[in-house]
Amino acid sequence: MQNERLQRLLRSKGSSYITQNPPSVSPYSKPTQTSTLQPNKYLTNYAVQKLQNQSTHITITPSTERRIIPTPSRPPIAFVPHQSSSVSPIRVVQLSTERVQQPQEIHEVHHFERPIQVVAVEEMEYKYKFKIQQLEQMVYQLQVENQRIKINGACIEQSIPIDNPNKITELERINHNLRLSEDKLKLELKQIKEELQIWKDRYSQLQRQSSNQIGFNEELRQLKKQIMQLEEDNNDLQLHLRDKDQEILKLRTILNEKDDIIDQLNDQIQELQIIQENYSRVETTLISLQGEVDVWRKKFKEKNEEASELSEKLIMAETSLEAMKKRQVVQVKEVNVTKTSNNKIGNSMAQSIEAPGRFSTNRGSHYSNKQQT
Repeated sequence: MQNERLQRLLRSKGSSYITQNPPSVSPYSKPTQTSTLQPNKYLTNYAVQKLQNQSTHITITPSTERRIIPTPSRPPIAFVPHQSSSVSPIRVVQLSTERVQQPQEIHEVHHFERPIQVVAVEEMEYKYKFKIQQLEQMVYQLQVENQRIKINGACIEQSIPIDNPNKITELERINHNLRLSEDKLKLELKQIKEELQIWKDRYSQLQRQSSNQIGFNEELRQLKKQIMQLEEDNNDLQLHLRDKDQEILKLRTILNEKDDIIDQLNDQIQELQIIQENYSRVETTLISLQGEVDVWRKKFKEKNEEASELSEKLIMAETSLEAMKKRQVVQVKEVNVTKTSNNKIGNSMAQSIEAPGRFSTNRGSHYSNKQQT
C-alpha cells in the first residue's frame, strides 16, 4: 500500500520541481551504487519569477544523507531505503509554507480608451506585432512547460519502498503545493491568452482605424486641394478686383474732368445769359430809337418838302427877277441894288434851306451806323 501510494505521488506533476543535488553517500544506499544527477533545466526564468511574485514558491533544503539509484531504462529518480536502524532518519525537505494560505492575487487587465493619435502606420504595426510575438512566445513557453510536467509525471513509474510516514506526508504536501502552482500557471496562461486575444482584437481594430484613417487622409487631401483651388480663385478675383478699382479711379478722374467742363460751360451759359439780357435791352433801345428815327424821317420829309417849295419860290423869284431885269434896263444902278438885295435874300434863304438838309443827312448816317453795329 505504501509503495502504491508513493508511486501515485511521484507520478504527479510536481516531482520535477524538487531541486536535485550532486551525488553524495547515503546510509540507505549500498557503497557500490552511484548516481548522476541532472539539473532542472526545464523550469524557465519566467515561471520562477511568477512563482516568486505570487509567494507560492517552495524552499527545498538539500539533503546530504540521500542517494538516488539511477535506472537504465528511466531517467527519473528512485529512492532505496536502508535497513540499518543505527542511522538517523533523513530530513528530505523543509517547506516554507508561511505564505501558502494567502489568497491569490488576481491581476486584472484594464484598458483605458485614449484619444487616437496620428502616428505612422508602420510604427504602429511594428509595435503591436512585437507585443503579440512576445505574448505568443510566452504562451508557447508555458505550454511547453505544462507538457513537460505531464510527460515527467507519466514517466515516474518506479515504486519506492519507504517506511517513514512523515516523508509521505511531506511529499503529499509538495504535490498539493505544486498542483496549486500548476493551477496558478494555468490561470495565468488563460489570462495571457485572453490578453493576447484582446491585443489581437485591438490590433484588428487599429487596422480598421488605419484604413479609415487612410480614407480620412484621402478626404483631407481632397479638401486641401479644394482649398488651394479656392485660394487660387480668390487670388484671381483679388487681381480682377484691383483692376476694377483702377478702372473706377480712372473713371472718377474722367468724371471730375467732365464736372470741371460742366462748371465751365455753366459759367459760359451764365455769361451768355447776361449777354442775352444786354442784347434784349439793346434791342429795346434800338426799337425805341427806331421810333425816334421814324419821327425824324417824317420831319426830314416835311423839311424837304418845305425846301422844295422854297426852291421853287426861289426859281420863280429868279425868273421874275430876270424879267424885271429885262424890263428895267435903263436904271442900272437901281437894278444893281436890287440884285444885291435879292442875292442876299437868296443866300439867306438858301442857307435856311440847306441847314435842314444837312441835319437830316447827319441823322441818316448816324442811324445807318447804329444798324451796322
